[in-house]
Amino acid sequence: MNRVGRHSVPTRNIVRFSGHTLFSLLFIVILAFLSVYSAFSGHFFANSYDGMVHIARIESVFQAVKNFRVPSLINFIGFGHQGLALNAMYPWITLLIFVIPKVILHNVILAFASGFFILNLITIFNTYLLAKYLSDDSWVQWLGVFAYQFNAYHLQVMYARVALGEAFGYAFLPLVLLGLFKIWNHEKSGILYVAFGMSLIANSHVLSLVMAAMFILVVEIIRILQIKASWSEVRFLMYSALLAIVMSIYSIYNIIVFTFYNKMVSPAPSVIALDPGISFSKMMSNDFTQSGNGANMGFAIMMLLGILLISMSQISKPENWSPWILSSVVMLILLQDWFPWSRLIGTPVQLFQFLMRFLVLVAICFTVGLILFFNRTSTAVRPFMVVMSMFIFFIGTMGTYQLHQRFRENYLWAKKHTKPSIKVKTDKLHYLTSNNYEANTGDRQLYEYHLEKSNSVGKVSYKTSGAELIHLNNLRANFDFKGAESFKNLKATDQEAVFGFKQKHARVVKIPVVGYKNVDFSVKVNGKKTVFWRSEGQLKTKLPAGSSKILVSVADSSKHIGLLVISVIGYLFGIFSLILLWMKRGDYDDNVVDY
Repeated sequence: MNRVGRHSVPTRNIVRFSGHTLFSLLFIVILAFLSVYSAFSGHFFANSYDGMVHIARIESVFQAVKNFRVPSLINFIGFGHQGLALNAMYPWITLLIFVIPKVILHNVILAFASGFFILNLITIFNTYLLAKYLSDDSWVQWLGVFAYQFNAYHLQVMYARVALGEAFGYAFLPLVLLGLFKIWNHEKSGILYVAFGMSLIANSHVLSLVMAAMFILVVEIIRILQIKASWSEVRFLMYSALLAIVMSIYSIYNIIVFTFYNKMVSPAPSVIALDPGISFSKMMSNDFTQSGNGANMGFAIMMLLGILLISMSQISKPENWSPWILSSVVMLILLQDWFPWSRLIGTPVQLFQFLMRFLVLVAICFTVGLILFFNRTSTAVRPFMVVMSMFIFFIGTMGTYQLHQRFRENYLWAKKHTKPSIKVKTDKLHYLTSNNYEANTGDRQLYEYHLEKSNSVGKVSYKTSGAELIHLNNLRANFDFKGAESFKNLKATDQEAVFGFKQKHARVVKIPVVGYKNVDFSVKVNGKKTVFWRSEGQLKTKLPAGSSKILVSVADSSKHIGLLVISVIGYLFGIFSLILLWMKRGDYDDNVVDY
């Protein structure tokens, strides 16, 4: 790896360095804008069911921030206003990049686009930091950035699935890799980069955190077996883990506590692998529509991967780039349905549901291998790198644009059909604009994260069909959905929900709110605080005859606020330490290790 010593910067190069840095930052901003433009052209966004979940969460956090309070871990906004613990199980902290623009701007679509702009800005910037560390050649750096940012899988995660948690995990993973490389090169700042990356992933998406932790564990085991790891390396990683825990203690604590006190319905148990036939077909047609078994990296990435595999077959011994490319190929093969993955239903693997999630590891390994490979080539290949960067960009943006236009066509079709149907309703709803933004926060019914019934509703195995798996999983929810239809939703905020109810005689009823344990609920009936209890997965209380107005609210927890303060202090400590190391410039080691 060609990397110059960084103990000092010659005075005559300061102006050039500053000019190059400014150009790089400007180019990053331009790329982030281009990453978003095609997904919001025409002043609408092609939303999904996952996107509706996240919009409801964004609205909940937005209301809390607007009123200067810590967001509730219970979501009364959306999902039938049943008070699901989505902000507890899906950390909300990184959602602030979507919330703050909404606080500032009055146009909800512009605010949503601004959130995606910031998300893409973070992804590109983090990837650039990694690429800049691995190579001093700007052409190589930007090729790596284009490959990681504009590959088909990344854009499908953001704009087809609208899986914001995974998109955040994807954005912060390059920081983890940068920290690992620095630790392998005996640089103390690597501790901070790994901690920042892992904690930000932890504050975004649990499954992404598990995948990143598994990745580090496997890589370090391989390094130990190859006798490359040192005690200082292990020690640095332990420091990173401790600091990451402090930085994410608020989110981790909430997940652990809710899981400990409440047995909840998990997402439908499944282990869906990639179908190579479907993936190939969608890749060749550049089809970005949502598909659990048809996700792919895009034609340009697979073309580059093929070139690197041919180059690998022509070298006599492994070079620093080849293990990364080999790892990406091996993972890509393992994710296919050539293997009996469905037999793992009923094991912890089913929590991942879709093996395509692991394509994030394929993407990062490929990007590292790509940078290290072209870092050893001559300047004669620069035109090829430029062409491939543009090819990756073109395929990615065109795939996003085609997806965007398909939703527009579906919406125009639905407008012509006045006869109600699920498809007409869905096509209109997923054509997200400022006019139907509120409808996108409350239309979806979730069964996940309701309390689970104590009695079994049927066992699942690899022989159980996909539809039956979903049906059986939904039956596990200990909630009277039919009875909830008798209540009228009057109002919902981030901390409370108000229902209307009529009955002829006074009796005990189930309030349509999930009765989580270890949550400080308060129930008022017609303005008066009343006694309630938890039973059959819900809150229960006695309502009088006639019309009743029921208000259910949750109180702030000083313990939760204290943990949030600890997390903030952890980040401030990390930032301050990074600045000190940068100022001292004594962190770098000119003897670059073999990766």
